[in-house]
Amino acid sequence: MDHLQSLRVFVKVADIGTFTGAAENLDLSNAVTTRLVAALEERLGIRLFQRTTRRVSLTETGHIFLERARQIVEDIDDAENLITAQHQAPAGILRIAAPVAFGLRNMTGLLKEYMERYPEVIPHVMVSDEPVDLVAHRCDVVITPDGNEHGTSLVMRRFTSSALFLVASPEYIARKGMPRSPADFDRHVFLTHASNELNVSQRTIEELGDTVLREDQCVVANNVEMLRRFAVGGLGIAVLPCYLVAAEVAAGQLVRLLPDRVLPPIGMNLAFASRRNMSAKVRTFVDFMVEKFTAFPDGVPGP
Repeated sequence: MDHLQSLRVFVKVADIGTFTGAAENLDLSNAVTTRLVAALEERLGIRLFQRTTRRVSLTETGHIFLERARQIVEDIDDAENLITAQHQAPAGILRIAAPVAFGLRNMTGLLKEYMERYPEVIPHVMVSDEPVDLVAHRCDVVITPDGNEHGTSLVMRRFTSSALFLVASPEYIARKGMPRSPADFDRHVFLTHASNELNVSQRTIEELGDTVLREDQCVVANNVEMLRRFAVGGLGIAVLPCYLVAAEVAAGQLVRLLPDRVLPPIGMNLAFASRRNMSAKVRTFVDFMVEKFTAFPDGVPGP
């Protein structure tokens, strides 16, 4: 049997958790899927999965093997797509979804340069802070921060990580005082996101102060760009990514608080359906985004 196909099926079963789900995803029969994994286990002389009537789970050895198997499959897919892309001109409509704040701050300049390189590609952009279903929304690529769930059937490629800043406006600080340590948080107002998954601000503040924010301490919005505007307007303290507030900090509209505290960065990812048979427009956009952000560790792209 095809050893590469066995590896591909093994990785997909591990990701989805069922043979049936993997078979549907790969457009194979259940029997073929099961037979390919069994052949791989026989070849290796080990059991990769613990099987139950409803679900399968990796054995300890399976976990170890999965990391290398996934890399092998991805490397081969990348090589095949690279060759294919060289003989295929990027063209057509490229449907992109992005978080509202990221899209408003970055997409105009990025897409202008991308379209100069690939003039036959026409971007259609949707901005939303809610998780985007590629199939339901007919998207080719979703730009998504850590925390958004998109399922295990998608490929996720990180293209940058953005430092987080604890910020407030000079007006707010003049009114409420400068916090010198997390012990001062109790007397301040904080700007937080309505989504539990995206509420980086609240999680970070609570971890810094080893406390739980009270409801009457928080101004809440369901949009990160709105939180940025609230912060500039003096409504409270926020934790926001560098790419979103670097200009305001440089201009003095926002002030970094507790700058000696290193906050964990937030990753930004590109989600797309598959590495196999990837269209030239998706391949070039993914590579373009990685290229543009590689030199900017704080997640702020070049001009």
